[in-house]
Amino acid sequence: MKRHPAVKFMQLQLACVGFALFLGVLYLFFRSYNFLLLFILIALAGSLASEALIHLSQNDRLNVGIKALQTFLLLLFSVLLFF
Repeated sequence: MKRHPAVKFMQLQLACVGFALFLGVLYLFFRSYNFLLLFILIALAGSLASEALIHLSQNDRLNVGIKALQTFLLLLFSVLLFF
């Protein structure tokens, strides 16, 4: 049975969020809450990038640009917030 192309990107999105939470919780035990917040924001940016890939597979260029801009701004905000 053929799956929709968005399924693999959703799995990638869930893997990014799970990995970020895992690393954030590990770092939380050793350092502080700042790194946990950074990992969660980076995971959210990965989620937006995954959504952009879904729109790209459907040739929806406008939404790809919007999601790419949101991803860039979120990464920029999270790095500035961390430092």
